[in-house]
Amino acid sequence: MTFISLLVCSTMLSAMTLANDSSKTVNLDEVVVKTTSKQTSQLRNTATSVSLIDKETINNRRITELGDLNALVPNFFMPEYGSKLSSALYIRGIGSRINTPAVALYVDDAPVAEKSEYTLNLFSIDHIDVLRGPQGTLYGRNAMGGILRLYTRNPLYHQGTDINVSGATRNELFKVSATTNQKISDKVAFSLGGFYETNKGFFHNDSLDRKVGSNDAFGFNAKLVLHPSEKWFLDWNANYEYSDEDGYPYFYGGQLSGTEIPNAIDRITSNRQSSYRRNLFSTNFKAVWEGEPFILSSVTSFRNLSDRMHMDQDFTYKDFFSMEQRQKSNTVSEEFTLKSKPFKRWEWTGGLFALYQAIRTQSPVTFHSDGVDMINTAIANNIPTPTVTVTNPRTGQPVTSAMPMALSITDPAFTAQSRFRNPVVNGALFLQGTLHDFLTERLALTLGLRLDNEHQELSYVGSAPVNFNFKMTSHNIDKDFFSSEILSGKIKNNRTSLLPKVALQYDFTNKLGNVYLSVAKGQRAGGYNIQMFSDILSSVMQNDMMKQTKDYLDQTMDEHAQQMPAMASMFLSIKDAIDQNIPIAELPEVKNTITYKPEQCWNYEVGTHLNLLDNMLMADFSVFFMDIRNQQISRMVSSGFGRIMVNAGESHSCGLELSLRGKLLQDRLAWHANYGYTHSEFYDYNNGTTDYTGNIVPFIPEHNALLAADYNIMSNDNNLLKNIIVGVQGNGLGRIYWNEENTARQNLYCTLKAHVLFDFGQWSVNLWGDNLTCTKYNSFYFESSQRKYYQKGTPFQLGVDLHWKF
Repeated sequence: MTFISLLVCSTMLSAMTLANDSSKTVNLDEVVVKTTSKQTSQLRNTATSVSLIDKETINNRRITELGDLNALVPNFFMPEYGSKLSSALYIRGIGSRINTPAVALYVDDAPVAEKSEYTLNLFSIDHIDVLRGPQGTLYGRNAMGGILRLYTRNPLYHQGTDINVSGATRNELFKVSATTNQKISDKVAFSLGGFYETNKGFFHNDSLDRKVGSNDAFGFNAKLVLHPSEKWFLDWNANYEYSDEDGYPYFYGGQLSGTEIPNAIDRITSNRQSSYRRNLFSTNFKAVWEGEPFILSSVTSFRNLSDRMHMDQDFTYKDFFSMEQRQKSNTVSEEFTLKSKPFKRWEWTGGLFALYQAIRTQSPVTFHSDGVDMINTAIANNIPTPTVTVTNPRTGQPVTSAMPMALSITDPAFTAQSRFRNPVVNGALFLQGTLHDFLTERLALTLGLRLDNEHQELSYVGSAPVNFNFKMTSHNIDKDFFSSEILSGKIKNNRTSLLPKVALQYDFTNKLGNVYLSVAKGQRAGGYNIQMFSDILSSVMQNDMMKQTKDYLDQTMDEHAQQMPAMASMFLSIKDAIDQNIPIAELPEVKNTITYKPEQCWNYEVGTHLNLLDNMLMADFSVFFMDIRNQQISRMVSSGFGRIMVNAGESHSCGLELSLRGKLLQDRLAWHANYGYTHSEFYDYNNGTTDYTGNIVPFIPEHNALLAADYNIMSNDNNLLKNIIVGVQGNGLGRIYWNEENTARQNLYCTLKAHVLFDFGQWSVNLWGDNLTCTKYNSFYFESSQRKYYQKGTPFQLGVDLHWKF
């Protein structure tokens, strides 16, 4: 699919800025460089592929969560599915569905370590920077695909009160938020804000006869800014957010093999409510001191996450099994940064970083009636029927007889309990510098290196207590047992790595822009598959059941042999037959089973940032190639009890990014066009049973396109109605393969948005519509236990936003 065809498919789209803004396209990177902890130059003046989103764009595009940046940022993909726990995020084919993120997130220069915190309400955010490609030299762990930097509004420079109220059809959406920024003096200012939102969900669960996908959330924030002198800048903020979701609205897509479940295809039929509740608190303090030769900053942060996920793991009206996960995470980080003042020939940034994260997790998996029946059926199909040949002591003739056995769980339901403690310690030293006028005028050389060390531990304890029964009718044996084997232990990993960066940049004259070449290494942390523990506990339980049964039979045959010496040989032969037919399997080593390695990549990139036609047109273009080793791939375990992370051998990702924006018709028409292309395939990946070499890496859109335009059809500051702005936005996304086999995919699809804004000065009304083309697509697909499941994309929706500012 070519760029032109994608743009035609996308049709005309929404707006970037209002027509009463500057008469030329505004460079969005006019951020105060001094107060950002690591930045020494404006981002579009560096050898980095970036997208910059200001407050007007956040408001006009209704960007309330990071997923709303899809297509607005080339090669950025954050699908909406499952719940906030999912929060999958991809840039340039690098991303993560579970466990550690591959794209880093910073809020006011403080890191967000947990991926389940990425779906935040952005009501208080002032601007967003998206840096694509590895940023490990300055930002370290999990910045392999890039980083997102979110900044809240500074009340020293922006005062006033904003109130927003929104409502929409289909899911009965209602939102309200308010923020006030107040300046006490030239040296002291504060802001306070809060939000509440609710919706009923788009889809219907036929088993529970209710809508699913609902969400109720509220939150508060506070910010205090002090500027006691020209040299000091102090910033403290705190945030709390609570959400309660009726999540995981997965449709059943049919069996891959085996008996079909009747009356379930293309329906949501989960018989148990799936949900996700999250409490999130964060606070951070930033201190900046500006000396004569350099700027010193310190960012101290604390984050607390407490959540609970409950999932009907079979997603049907069958009562197989359900899963719960409770997690408590406390993260403390500290970063000291020393950097040169901007606009020097030699610009540099160096620092120390330390992070400690303590995670406690409980993950019980409960097998209900249908699940117990399924296990008992599997046991019945696999338990052997040994035969024994003995000599009849009376006749002296050999006699062969079968000894049918039956083993079954007698509990109507049972739970596999798991508890984990996972402390993580990360520390780093880093230095990056840029020498301008290197060898020749306007040529800049950037060199950087980070020494990064990470230590992880996992303490675990688990058990699957269950009652079971053994029968051997040939010897009138009917015995009840109880299995309560406990699995516990501790494993640890320690890794040290170097993350370098080299870049050359040439600046054009007359501030026309630059062209650059860069090479950088990125890394994503390894970890542990705690969801794999239910499989391990299942093996431990079955082994214990077999061992107890075998020990009991061995003891019984020995007793019979002692009581009846004339038939001792027969009983000993039966004992031998039992030993051969009830083997005790060797359990896999826990560390090798649940540990996955860090993922690493080298990124090679050529790009340019251009300011053309006297700043009437701004263009950004980049081409990249990424060599990825030990790529982390998420897949369902064979039992269907959860997802795990595995390492693919090697993959390659290449592509391009193009972003254009400008104004026409005396600033009445503001337009924006984006295109991103990513081709990511396995270069060397064989999991032992299947060779996936040459297949496309799943969950990565091949094409990502946007066309947007806003037209101000009326502008008069003297009227009550000051502006009427009409805008349309079209997005194109796809293809997306859903599995390593490349047997399931979502083809390229396009959606259309539109809005009409009535601006009355201090207040405004915005009427909008999403997915006006009623495009049907899947936002997620997976396979589990030989069954297909998927979540449908957001349907057609109409809504209205009201905004007051005073």
